[in-house]
This record gives sequence, structure tokens and C-alpha cells, in this order.
Amino acid sequence: LRRPTAHPATFRKAMGACRGIALLALGTCFAYFSSPSTSLVSPRRSHSRGPATQNSQRSRGGTHRLGRVLGLHPQVSGALAAAGATSNRAGLDDPLDLEIAEILSAVLTQPEAREAKLALMEIVGQLARDYLGPNASVYGYGSSMNACGEAQSDVDMVIFYPEVQDDDARFSPAFLSTLKDAAEEHPQLSVLTHRPDARIPILSLELLSQQGSSTGYTCDVSLGIMLPLYNTRLLRTYAELAPALPVLAVVVKRWAKAHSIALTYTGHISSYSWTLTMVYYLQICHGLPSLHALAPQRTTARSSGPKRFNTDFVKSKVEAIDSMVAAAASSGGVPLINATFNSTGLGDLLRGFFKFYSEEFGWNDEVVSPRLGTRRKRGKRGFSEHLAHTRIKLRGSLQDVDLPPFLNIEDPIEVQKNLNFALDATTAGEIREALLAAHSLLSADPGAPDILHKLLLRTLRDGDSSTPVLQPGQLVQEWLQASLPPPPLDREGQEKWSCRCFRCGSFFKTFIARWEHENAYACKTALPLFRCPVCTKGFANREDCYAHQEASGHDGTPKAGRTKSRYAASQGFQDSDAPEE
Repeated sequence: LRRPTAHPATFRKAMGACRGIALLALGTCFAYFSSPSTSLVSPRRSHSRGPATQNSQRSRGGTHRLGRVLGLHPQVSGALAAAGATSNRAGLDDPLDLEIAEILSAVLTQPEAREAKLALMEIVGQLARDYLGPNASVYGYGSSMNACGEAQSDVDMVIFYPEVQDDDARFSPAFLSTLKDAAEEHPQLSVLTHRPDARIPILSLELLSQQGSSTGYTCDVSLGIMLPLYNTRLLRTYAELAPALPVLAVVVKRWAKAHSIALTYTGHISSYSWTLTMVYYLQICHGLPSLHALAPQRTTARSSGPKRFNTDFVKSKVEAIDSMVAAAASSGGVPLINATFNSTGLGDLLRGFFKFYSEEFGWNDEVVSPRLGTRRKRGKRGFSEHLAHTRIKLRGSLQDVDLPPFLNIEDPIEVQKNLNFALDATTAGEIREALLAAHSLLSADPGAPDILHKLLLRTLRDGDSSTPVLQPGQLVQEWLQASLPPPPLDREGQEKWSCRCFRCGSFFKTFIARWEHENAYACKTALPLFRCPVCTKGFANREDCYAHQEASGHDGTPKAGRTKSRYAASQGFQDSDAPEE
């Protein structure tokens, strides 16, 4: 352009094109950060003070830094930092946006529901501390914490006791029985189910009102299962970056449940898998970054066993913004200019989801991988070979089993797990037909009334019909704020948390090592749930132990554990007197 021989008309056209490209890039960046439901700045004040204010200030600072990196005017950078005060007007004229807001406003977690769930966690935590000691902790995970749940979604809890030693028998499956007995006596708890012999022992409880009536708020309590905390924190951070994600995930999960394709025991995929498909769609089609790719050190954690885990990802929106600013500085802002996940309406995003998996997704070889955030086929570099086949226990022996080739979904934490394990040709065909039908319905007449009601196979408004219908932008904001706080991952490597196999009683220094031990079926004998405090014989339930004590003349309260009591040792009882472990 600087050559003196260039024709003036050519020069003017070229300069006009350059200015147009520059303005388009600037406008895209501004739109990307300028909506409340969508901006990378912190939303309104969170339910906890202090840290939320700090994070909000750091987020605003990160946005100002981002503006400087992209070379924006200081006033534009300030507008990006203050964008949380405006409402997302993308798609407000879209009837599908309004339908989504109408349906989900009725199932939005209201303050009383949030307080009830927190009260349930506090009661369970107090019972755990009463028995295990003051250092026992209760952590929540699942959809109530990752923001992809509804008002009536249950709360998954895990009890962790940091002082577990190899001879500590209290923290065992029998503790769930003790917790069950305590819950039955508690005026605000009702025991729903108790599964002590399951691969992961579970106790299900319900919160009762002050008058003793049912509230509908339930929880599933487990012991020492810490890995799901990472899955929860990963999805929660994605939700903070893209606040439309949890709303869309709830719609897709409701659609999948309405069409009976959201349960693994029916041969389909889980609700968690459907959430991952939404994350992957936003990554591929709308520029949502991979939190694993933004991590400073991207390594795959490996322990002694065959399974592999990847817990290296940025665990907060602030960390993500810092990493994105650094990426923009090194690449001229290209990774952010094309991002549209926060500037597209809910209706358009939902239509795009079904279009992507109906027409563009490689059904027979592509892998849904939020960990990578790029399109790649199964068997290519970056994926575990176990996405194609796995080892399971059949008829008492370990056997290699080939996994189906269609709809591959990599677990972003347990990277050797393919979440399509329950599929076969028939059920995979059912999922694909449902996706095609949904895409056809949404694309046939985008402005048709009640199109979402038809998609979800519903005629009435679910949830609380007395709640006001929010605007789409307000719904997106309040949905994230109404969820319970995410689990803390501020310890120096939760992999170091010690725990015990609840089947054979073996002790492990890391919970990842224990998971690999359990998934390799290395444990052969179940740990007795109750032991006589005198002779240490083990029994499957408390009644059998009491019957033994009456017959033998032994007294005392039955204990949980696998070690011989001091009294038994002093009386000369041998290990042969107790069942083998």
C-alpha cells in the first residue's frame, strides 16, 4: 500500500477494507464482554462476602488488562469492566428465548430452597463431627453446586475425615449405619434409603420441616469419595465463564429425560454426559476456552495403577481471565475475538446445539472432549486407548470389552473413561433420532409459539407457578447466583487426602490410588460392617452381632473396624477366631 505507484482508487479500497476489519474486530470484542449474563466480569455480589468482593475487583482489573492488551481505548476498557450492570439483549425478540425463561423461572432455586439445602448440609456435617470429631468435613458436589441443577435437585455430599490412620476403624462403611441411626433420631431428618453393600455405600436422607413434614429436599451421603469434587468445580467454572451454559444444560437434560435417553441403566448416557456435550458445543462453535488448556501446567496425573486422571485445570473465573489475558497478549487477542458464547441468545444457542449434533458432529469417530476443546477423532494423539476398550469384571474374571464407536464422550477428569459405555446400536440410534427430531422441530419454524413445550413434551408449567417469569438475561444472572457454593479445592493437592477401601479395608495415601484399586477389582473380600468388641468377630449387621454377644456372653457396643481390640489381644484371641479379610 505504501508503494508510490499504487493506484489511488486501489489504495482507498484497501484502506477502507482494513478499517472495516479493524472495526469489526473491535465490535466483536466489545459485544463479547458487554452483556451481564455473559461478561467475564464477576456477576452481582455472591452469597458470601469478602472473597466475592475480591474476585469482583480482580475480574474488573483483568478486564481492564484485557482492554490494554487488545489496544482498546481506556473508556472502552472501563465499559467492559462495568458491563455487568446492563442486560443481555441478544435474542430478546426470539420467542424461544422467552419460552426458556418462562419454563425455567418456575424451577429456579429460590432463597428458601437454597437455605434449606445449606441447612441439610449443616445438619449432616454436625452429625459427622459428633461421631468422628471436630475435624470431620462435609463437602457438596453435583448439580446443586455446579449450577446445572434445579430447585428440587438433590444435594450430593461426601464426608471426609483427615485424621484417618491405618488402624482407625471409625471411618468405614459402618459409619453410615451409625449416621443412619442418628438421622432416625434427629427431628429434621428422614432416612430414605441405606445401601451399605453398594460399590460406593450411600445413605439417602430428606430434610423435614419444623413440624416434621416432608420438604422434598434430599441428599445422598457417601464417605471419602473426593474425585467428584473436581468434576463439580470444573463445570462450575465453565458456568461462571459462560452463564448461559447451566440454563441451556438444564433445558437439554429436561429434553433428554422427557425422551427417556438420560439414564445409563436404560442403555443411554447420563445427565452429566449431556452437560458435557453442551460444554463441547460451546467450545467448538462459540469459542468457549478449555479450562484444561488454560492451566499453566498441563499434565496428566498418573499413580501406580492403570487409570489416569487429569485434575490440572483453572479452578476459578479469575484464574481463567488471567490465563486468557496472557493468551491474548501472546497471540494478539485472536483467541477472544471470535468468541460468541456470551453474545448469542439462548434460543440461537439451543438451536445451534441440536444442529451441531445432528449435522456436524462426527457420530462414529469424533470425541466430545471438553478437556481438549478441539475436534479430534478417537484413537488420535491426546486420547487414552481405553476410550476404545476397557476392562470389566465378568463372571469372576477381568475381561477386555470393546466400547461402541458412536457418541464418544471423554470424562474430562477420569480421562480413560468413555461415558458411552452403556450404549449399543439400538440406544445410540434412539439418541440420534431424538436429536434429529429436535433439530427439525426447532429449524422448521423458528418463530412458532410453544415450540419449547413441544420439544420437552410438556403442556403445563412445572415447579412453582407463583414465581414471576424473568427476562432471559435476568434468568441467566440469577440462575448462577442461586446455586450453592462450589466445593473448595484450596488444599495442597487433594490427591494427598488419605482414605480407605470400603470393601477390603486397605489403606491408601491418596484417593486416586484407592479409586484405581477399586476399579481394578483388586479387593476380594468385603469388610465386615460390625465387630464384637471382645473377640473382634465380624458380622454383616448389628442384629447378628448382638445375637452372637448374647450366645457367647460377650458384652459391649458392636464396633466397626478391622483391627483386634486390646482386650481381645490380652485374652489371647487369635486372628483365626475372626473371619478372613
